[in-house]
Amino acid sequence: MKQNLMITSSPHFRTHLTTRIIMRDVMIALLPAVIASVLIFGWRALLVSAVCTVASVGFEYLYGRFVSKSYTIMDLSAAVTGLLLALNLPVSIPLWMAVIGCFVAIVIVKQLFGGLGKNFANPAIAARIVLMLSFTTAMTQWVLPISQRWNGELTGATPLAMASIPAEKIPGYLQLFLGNVGGSLGETSKLALLLGFAYLLIRRHVRITGPLAFMGTVFLFSWALGMDPLYQLLSGGVILGACFMVTDYVTTPTTDLGKLIFGIGGGIITVLIRSYGSAPEGVSFAILLMNICTPHIDRLTHTRPFGIPRRLTKQSVREAMVRAKQSMLGPTIILAAICLIITAALSVTYSSTHTRIAEQEESASFEARNRMLPAAGGEFEAVELAQAPEGMLEAYKASNGAGYVFKAQSNGYKAQVPVMVALDEKGEILAIEMLPNSESPGIGSRVGEAAYLQKYTGQKNGDQVESVSGATITTKALKENLRIVQEAYNLIQGGK
Repeated sequence: MKQNLMITSSPHFRTHLTTRIIMRDVMIALLPAVIASVLIFGWRALLVSAVCTVASVGFEYLYGRFVSKSYTIMDLSAAVTGLLLALNLPVSIPLWMAVIGCFVAIVIVKQLFGGLGKNFANPAIAARIVLMLSFTTAMTQWVLPISQRWNGELTGATPLAMASIPAEKIPGYLQLFLGNVGGSLGETSKLALLLGFAYLLIRRHVRITGPLAFMGTVFLFSWALGMDPLYQLLSGGVILGACFMVTDYVTTPTTDLGKLIFGIGGGIITVLIRSYGSAPEGVSFAILLMNICTPHIDRLTHTRPFGIPRRLTKQSVREAMVRAKQSMLGPTIILAAICLIITAALSVTYSSTHTRIAEQEESASFEARNRMLPAAGGEFEAVELAQAPEGMLEAYKASNGAGYVFKAQSNGYKAQVPVMVALDEKGEILAIEMLPNSESPGIGSRVGEAAYLQKYTGQKNGDQVESVSGATITTKALKENLRIVQEAYNLIQGGK
């Protein structure tokens, strides 16, 4: 019986799905989040979404025209990138900054690496990080939901930032799930995001392995570190990243095992940044780092080619181990030597400089006290408090009775905020100086401006002074320091 053998290249199975159909469905899945952002923040949310979408499509068209390349705007991938970027931005972002983010996403991250399917990282994530590092003030100015705008306050802290201050009234789980909180356009309503994700699952465009691994790791690792796991899961961009970034076809692994590794790795990095980093959020950086690792994950988890036996022979295993030893021995020795040299150099440097550093710190502290209370004439006496309030670092009294100088610190946006305060004999504030800290550049640093600190002069606790708009938490840290100082002052007065 004669048979015709046809030899063709892959793919051997084809479907009706095209890039345009998939991207259209992704845009449909994002619509609930866009609608929710309009309901939560107002019509400007729709304006930001429209500008980002149009700008992204425009940059893709102009780039194709510039390099004489076939136009790809009809596949809707640029529109999806623009919409995803918009959902990662605050509603108050200046539109020209949003357009710059679209340029970074489309031209730099996507097109310069070859276009759709060849970008090394998620364009929206990369653009958000570039905007965050370039325009920190605008990117961290979170507008309150319409329902929470009272007393003229328009901006506030995100739920993640609130979680770092125990005294802060944090939102409940239902409020976080529905999205009636501050944050970027798309990270607020978890209900809207999950509805869109469910649509993609029904359409079979994504698999649940990666998102489930990412969210599950954030939940379990947060619980292991003593944090509220459900609060961490519902705060920030975890669900937005899991549903629409971890499922990206191009920048995530292709195998189920690879997707599992990607999700677990991203979840661990997210929680580590939230716990020990200077910023409360870490989803964007975690996904970007895992995007970079994707080719290596694919290489380690690739499927077994047809015809290759499942089990290797002992001889092949031995040969592989010999090759591995030969290839790794030299670099391992060099790396170990470098580590030993650096460790020795650091030890010698520390032993020879730590005494001098301590002397310089004491000299700087002495100069700061003189600057804060010049009437003391440079003569201070250290005051020892038997039961010093938590956060009190130093207490000095002017020998001539001119007043006191205190140094205290309390929790700020993420790190400790140290403050030096000078009081007169009545306990009223003479001067305040914000010491170096890790608060957000831009908005957070406005609390330390002289014009603002002078408002506290002559007061005892500063409760009457309004908070700096957009730096609510840093302002509260300053006022908490003043409360600590007043408590220490009262202890000193009570001990006389």
